[in-house]
Amino acid sequence: MTSRLAGRRSELPPWLTGIGEHALERPGSAAGRLLYKALGADAGEADPNPEFTASTRVYFGPLNYAGQAHLWARALRADVPDVAAVNAAVVAPRSALNFPSDISIPLRVYRGSDEWRAEQRLYLRRFTHVVAESGRSLLGERVASDPFDELSELRSEGVRTAIMLHGTDARLPSRHRATHAHSPFQDAERFAGTERRVSRLLSDLESFDGPVFVSTPDLLADVPWAAWCPVAVDPAVWATGSRPLTRPTPLVVHVPSRSSVKGTELIEPAVRALEADGLIAYRRIEGVPPSSLPAMIADADIVLDQFALGSYGVAACEAMAAGRVVIGDVDDGVREAVSRSGAGELPIVQARAGEIAQVLRGVLDDREAYAAHARRGVDFVAALHSGPGSAARLADGLDIRR
Repeated sequence: MTSRLAGRRSELPPWLTGIGEHALERPGSAAGRLLYKALGADAGEADPNPEFTASTRVYFGPLNYAGQAHLWARALRADVPDVAAVNAAVVAPRSALNFPSDISIPLRVYRGSDEWRAEQRLYLRRFTHVVAESGRSLLGERVASDPFDELSELRSEGVRTAIMLHGTDARLPSRHRATHAHSPFQDAERFAGTERRVSRLLSDLESFDGPVFVSTPDLLADVPWAAWCPVAVDPAVWATGSRPLTRPTPLVVHVPSRSSVKGTELIEPAVRALEADGLIAYRRIEGVPPSSLPAMIADADIVLDQFALGSYGVAACEAMAAGRVVIGDVDDGVREAVSRSGAGELPIVQARAGEIAQVLRGVLDDREAYAAHARRGVDFVAALHSGPGSAARLADGLDIRR
C-alpha cells in the first residue's frame, strides 16, 4: 500500500505532501493517528529479523512491489547454492492488498520508530548484499533522509549494495510521451512533479557505485546501463487445466492496477461494443485481494493487458502462466530484448489500442490457433519468469558465484 502512495506522491501539491509527511513522521500526534487509521496502518509490530548462517546473505527492501522481492529472494534461495535471501516490505497491516513477505514492517513503525531504525541499521550490516528497491530508504524515511547515503554507509561496512527499479521509479514522463502516442504522461503540467523526481533519481544513479537492475525491459530506455531482472510469478499458483476459447461466448477480462497507466479508457468503448453485440462477455477487475486473482484469471479466455506504456509486467506473466490468450501493445524494443533472453518470442498478441476490436474478432475467428498461442505462454513463463531466470540475472549482477 505504501508503495502506491509513494508512486503518486510527486503528483500531489507540495503543501499537501508537506502535511502528509508531517503526520506520517508523528504517528502519536492527532493528525498522525487520523492518517494512519485512514491508511489501515495504525496497528501491528515489525516481524522479528531472521538470522542466517549461509556465506552469502541477500536483503531486499523496503517495497515488495507486486510481491516481486519476495519471489526474487525465494528464487535465489532455491537456485543458488549457499545463499540466504530475505525480503522486507513496509505494509499497512489491515490492508487486504498486501503481498506475501518474509519480513513485514508496519508503516507506522517504518515512519515513526527510532528504535526500529537503530536496530535495522545494525541488522543490515549482517548481510553480504543489500538491494534497495526504487532507491527508497531502508531505515525509515524522514523528510531529510537520503537513501544513497544509507547505501554508501553500508558499502563502507563491506556490504555490496544494489538498486532495483520498477516502472514508476525510472520512467521519465517527457521521454515517454515523446515516443508513445498514447502515453499516460501527456499532461506535462500534471506530471511535472514526477518529472523532477525521476530526473533526480536518474542523476543520482549515474554516480551510484553499484549494480542497478530494472524489472521490465522498457526501462532500459531510461537506464541503459542497468541489467534487466525479469519479474517472477509462481506457475503453480496460476496453472489451470482448462483450455481457453472453448465456450460460445468467451470471457474477456482486464485487470488495471491504474486504469490511466494501462490505457483502459482507450480500449473499453470498443470492447464494450463487442459485448453489446453478443460476441464476448467483458469483466473489468479492480481492487480485489491478490489471493482472489488466480481463480478470476483461470475463468477468463482472453486477458487484455497494457495499451499505453508499451511494455508488459507481472499481470501479463500471470495470465500467460494460466494459459490465457494475452493481448497488449508491446514496443518492438521490448520484444527484441525478450528475444535476446533465449526464452523465445514474447507470446503476447500485439494490438494497438485502436486495433483492439479487429484483433479480438481475429481471435474469435481462429480459436484453435490462438488457443495454441496461449499454450506457448505457459512455456515462456516457465523459461523466463518462474524464478530461475531472475535468480541467474541477480547472481550475475551481484557477483554471486553459481
